[in-house]
Amino acid sequence: QGEGFTHAMQLASAMMFTSPLLCWADHPEQYLASEGLEIIKTLPTVWDETIVLPGSKLDELAVFARRKGKDWYVAGINGFPDKNQTYSLRLNFLGEAKYDTFLCRDDVTDGSHLIKADVRVVRRNETLDLSMLPSGGFIIRLKER
Repeated sequence: QGEGFTHAMQLASAMMFTSPLLCWADHPEQYLASEGLEIIKTLPTVWDETIVLPGSKLDELAVFARRKGKDWYVAGINGFPDKNQTYSLRLNFLGEAKYDTFLCRDDVTDGSHLIKADVRVVRRNETLDLSMLPSGGFIIRLKER
């Protein structure tokens, strides 16, 4: 599995690496068919706040939370090219409201580099356990209700 970066990791990188111009290198049909299209369409290029989350460690794991207005995005990247990693994301940085989430993560069920998307409602007192493939990742949009 250490063949390269997963699609979820590449999508997470677009949020983590600051750039006022996001460029996507692939055929547009690939993005239109991707479960990550919703993130691609809504990802801001400038941010109001950035937090490096606990557990981030050089060459092993990077997890950032970024806010634009009332919306939060959280992205994580597994720095290990040869082993899976799970991150327990505590949502205590959120406000008291409920949040609609759109989560894009590695599809760990079949070990592919494809993106698996999921939606749910969360609150700040919850924790999400997020599995990442080697050189994988995740990205979540949290939209205040």
